[in-house]
Amino acid sequence: MKRKSLFLVSVALLLCACSPSNNNPIKDKKVLVCYGNDKSDAYFGSSVDEIIKSANKEKGNSVELVSLGLGVNGANYENLLDYKINSENFDYVILLGEKANFYLQSYMKKTQGVNFVALDSKQESRYVNVANVEFSAEEVGYLTSIAMKDSENVGYLSTYDTPFDKKILYGFMQGQKDLNRSGNIVVKHFEEEENYNKTLDYTKEMFNTYNCAQTFENSADNLPTILSQGMMYDAKIISSSVDYYNDVDENEKGQIDNILIKDYKKALLTICSYIKNNTLSYYDVVELSYNDEYMTYKNKIEGVDLSNLKKFDDMNDFNALYNEMIKDTETKSSLKYSVDIPYHEAIPNCGEQNNWKYAPRYGADNGMKPKDWTAVGAWATIYAQYGFARVKNTGVEFKNMRIWGYSEKTGWKLIEWANPIGSFYDENFIDDYHKEFPNNFFNDPNTKTTRIKLDNSNIGFNYHPFSSQNDLAAIGLSDLTYIVTTMDIRLVTWDSTKPNDMSKAKYVANIGGDWWAYKGATWKPDWSANRDICVSQYRIITPNWKTLYMTNVPVSKYDEIIGNGEFLNDFQ
Repeated sequence: MKRKSLFLVSVALLLCACSPSNNNPIKDKKVLVCYGNDKSDAYFGSSVDEIIKSANKEKGNSVELVSLGLGVNGANYENLLDYKINSENFDYVILLGEKANFYLQSYMKKTQGVNFVALDSKQESRYVNVANVEFSAEEVGYLTSIAMKDSENVGYLSTYDTPFDKKILYGFMQGQKDLNRSGNIVVKHFEEEENYNKTLDYTKEMFNTYNCAQTFENSADNLPTILSQGMMYDAKIISSSVDYYNDVDENEKGQIDNILIKDYKKALLTICSYIKNNTLSYYDVVELSYNDEYMTYKNKIEGVDLSNLKKFDDMNDFNALYNEMIKDTETKSSLKYSVDIPYHEAIPNCGEQNNWKYAPRYGADNGMKPKDWTAVGAWATIYAQYGFARVKNTGVEFKNMRIWGYSEKTGWKLIEWANPIGSFYDENFIDDYHKEFPNNFFNDPNTKTTRIKLDNSNIGFNYHPFSSQNDLAAIGLSDLTYIVTTMDIRLVTWDSTKPNDMSKAKYVANIGGDWWAYKGATWKPDWSANRDICVSQYRIITPNWKTLYMTNVPVSKYDEIIGNGEFLNDFQ
């Protein structure tokens, strides 16, 4: 950091000491507080500048806090912070909130000689130069849950399903259990911010289908949509972190209730005390508890007891409670809704010009075979998830790529059980450009299973496996109308001798198919040789096997054409 000359510092101190108008005590240390100000002041309870001014005036606080709003563009955060800390002398830098931490993680890791404090950042990683101070995650979930007493079913809505989010959900489930409920929590996770269609569908399902009169909201970005749906279905929104009440229109205030408020001023003063006494821990997370008044209810709730609240220590305990408390609502991630759903589970990292980036769509002639075209094939795409860095040691394994065809004469017939091999393609498929990365690919033809790795060596590429081109006349399906394609996929550790980073792996995949003018045709820029049937829903890839689906059968005809889907068991 920049150091002022001894002469200038001495003169400045003398001037301050001699000035009769300066009644402020000299601060022992100077700390920069930076935050992503892409949300309203309500996100932190009030203006961060006002919080900091108030903390600076607090009697006994010998640390000077200086605020730095980083703006709405996370790509600029590093340059803004780097300029600030090299222009002035700060003893510590506090990153306030999840947004600032998200965009500055790599900066903290590579910046030596700077003491960082991450406050309310939900940080998963631990660095030797970063002290982590968090509002107790399990308490946040439990306290919010206890406030939701007036609904048989309650909703739980958050932006990311991460290990930290699981801590909040663990406390939330315990709260509902203490209210003598089970199987009543409707859980929905967003993997991206401000997805209007997804928010609309999720909240409509919560409020209308499952009658959740109260819903926990832990993302803030989707508030306008949630409030509009809440008003329509007379549902209440309860937040764990954001004081929405003073930040919404008068007619929306009735939709907000029992908000849990985080006391950022008190949290900052606590950090100042640690800094003054040189007692910050860089190895353990400092937790701020409700019992110590770091969190309060906007509407007073009596008799809250945290003595029996369990911390998140064991995944088996979490899973057991999850199975007991969570209502199973995963009905739309299925073959039936693989195209007729207005959003992806998460967004692939590709350009905005792709009209399938944010939602599935039907392809050629509303998914139907162009006249006189005579061949068909299956394909899939595997992408890094938009907004997330690629990891080093997690691969993607996939198998059981199959394609079926339907005609009125024959019914459903398995066209091919393919060995899913393809290539690494440009993320936007510009000019059909593709490339091989042999060190990031493995295929077992005997089991028709492939493993690939998307890491920093192939940034800018997705993996695009496909089946054969199948001549329809040769397999007795010249009059084919409908198609189904499926493939199973999961995350795997790439090299068991290296550190496991699967918890940070964010990848998505989907499956589709192409109509071909004839078997043996090659891609042409004007799409006269092939056109996609449908681009199905992108699904989040997890360590557990998950099936990708695509069909051009409309939902209105699904029961008639597909029925119970018994043919999907066919591997012959």
